[in-house]
Amino acid sequence: MAIFNIDKVNNKYSSFYQEGLAQRHIKHDQIRPLIDALAKDERFLVRMVGNSVQGREVLMVSVGQGDTTVLAWTQMHGNESTATRAAFDFINLISSEEWKAESQDLLSKITFHVILMLNPDGAEIYQRENVWGLDLNRDAAAQAAPESRILVTVFREVKPQYCLNLHDQVANWGVGETKRPASLSFLAPPGEATSGWPKNRESAAKIIVDINNMIQNYMPGHVARYPDDYEPRAFGEFCQSQGAATILFEAGGYNKDWEREDVRKYYLLSMVQALDSIASRAYATNDIKAYESIPLNNKRIYNLIIRDVSYQGTTLSIGIVWEETTDHLDRGVYFTGRIDAIGDLSVFDAYEEIDGNGLVLSAGRIYPQELTDSSLELIRGQLQQGCIYFRYKDDSSENPVGVPIALGVPGKEWQLSLDAQPNFLLLKDDTVKYAIVNGAVAYPQSTDHHTINGIRVK
Repeated sequence: MAIFNIDKVNNKYSSFYQEGLAQRHIKHDQIRPLIDALAKDERFLVRMVGNSVQGREVLMVSVGQGDTTVLAWTQMHGNESTATRAAFDFINLISSEEWKAESQDLLSKITFHVILMLNPDGAEIYQRENVWGLDLNRDAAAQAAPESRILVTVFREVKPQYCLNLHDQVANWGVGETKRPASLSFLAPPGEATSGWPKNRESAAKIIVDINNMIQNYMPGHVARYPDDYEPRAFGEFCQSQGAATILFEAGGYNKDWEREDVRKYYLLSMVQALDSIASRAYATNDIKAYESIPLNNKRIYNLIIRDVSYQGTTLSIGIVWEETTDHLDRGVYFTGRIDAIGDLSVFDAYEEIDGNGLVLSAGRIYPQELTDSSLELIRGQLQQGCIYFRYKDDSSENPVGVPIALGVPGKEWQLSLDAQPNFLLLKDDTVKYAIVNGAVAYPQSTDHHTINGIRVK
């Protein structure tokens, strides 16, 4: 029997949502006060389990008295913060007086350990790898990095029966052939190259079935499964090989939720469902075939598709992706647009589409004067006239962040090509219908946060 009413958890989410962590880029010093506060709560045990390469303390929070041990870790990759934010939501949930009965029931059955931000150096600079540039999730065998050794040491100390390996994935993953974003993806990784079904891996897959069944009530059609290719250097495979039922969680894109605040809630619901299923053993009767029927992850989603536009006498479609950049971390996470595909894109979908029928793709124009007034009103007026390239009188690297322009003058006339910066116009009868800057619609004005993110011209 379920311990938590997931509908109620969903409806009451705002009551235990952890404030102050609404952006993707969060740092160690942002979560440290939250962890220090937990250290003063007798229900929690906070331990420093090691230090990162740069000396930051890696901290683990433990709660519960149950015989079943669950180990989770967040931000093994420094730029994957959704799980860290959801983990604090979970801690608030089980700390709340409103959820006291359910929490006591859960924590009488399990002991939950979570390493919050395994890779704090990577988190500081919003980088997947640690500060050396080493991917911790390819270091389970070699254990060259101190952060990897911390996780192995903790694993051997607490001897978990279950592990939650908590990650994010890029927003361009889709669900099978459906053309829908894979907002959450899961995997019961194989513990050996033969990819068989020992008891612990079977348990992990059956727990994922419970998660998927629950999430379909809130995000129907947005759950995918990773293929079970064996990666001997990965920690999921390591933990599975050691007998712990291990589940990979991946947060993806959903409805232009670039900061993943919506996905954060569903990630939290998935964590609650997983721990509930573990504590109650509700998963035991699930069929492994239900796990195998979850569609596989497939890269089929673009950030922007322009369909059937005319270019140099032919008709084609253009697929654009946005790649995260760390150029302006003091002001948040921004994107660099890139043309990823040209041609027939009928089997792909996008977060935003433009019907290019009747439109002509054309190079943008250069604003003839040095720009001193960077107001959005002036910029959009010039974009409407087809000017997308600007020069500032007082040049500053911060300028591209604040306004939707291409800063600088291209050395040669823009041509459509793979990997090109997507800065161009879409014309109808020689009139500007759309101005595309850095892969986003800069004109007409959009409410999308990304459209204020300009770019320097290569």
